[in-house]
Amino acid sequence: MQGQAFHEKFRHGTFLFILQYGLAIALSVTVTAALCILCLPAWLVTEAVFYLYLRRRRNQLLEVDYACKTPHQECIRHLHCFQTSIIKLQKVFPGLAQRVVSDWFLGEALTEISRADALQWMSQSFLFRDYDELSADDKIMVEGITDELECALKHKAVLGSSFEFKNGERSKVMLQPGFNVCGPYESTHYPFCVYLGLHFFKRFVGLLFRR
Repeated sequence: MQGQAFHEKFRHGTFLFILQYGLAIALSVTVTAALCILCLPAWLVTEAVFYLYLRRRRNQLLEVDYACKTPHQECIRHLHCFQTSIIKLQKVFPGLAQRVVSDWFLGEALTEISRADALQWMSQSFLFRDYDELSADDKIMVEGITDELECALKHKAVLGSSFEFKNGERSKVMLQPGFNVCGPYESTHYPFCVYLGLHFFKRFVGLLFRR
């Protein structure tokens, strides 16, 4: 009998929970629709401005400032952080380092990754450009941080001292890092009234939780 009472109480509580959320959604939709109708001219102007602003903002996020130089020491710091993290994780997940490096090249065997492939990977990761498109100074920097990457992977807790990139031309397809490497990313946003409705919904749910 006690178990039956518990199940009844649980079903009752679940029903009230769903009912309250349903009411919060209905109330949010009603309040948002009423405001949009009452302030129709202002709402239409707001929607137009909101759309133009977010479209411009999305386009800005896709742009890469090629004139901005990536500091060499900043690249080295990231590589050291990567090495430190992978060493710690390797203790818990043996073989993780091999999988991470292999995933950079879409599952290729580590013995098949050439130095040219590594140079391309580092160039795209840090400078967002193909290695062949770099200036002479940038190529020197990428070659230096590729050496650092190889040294980081040679750590005994990562891939071991026997690891090295093989000689040869670039031949591997790799994971495309960062923005604007594979081309523009498709993105979208909802009308302003949807975000306004979500704001009211969060407020109403907050009131329910405080009760």
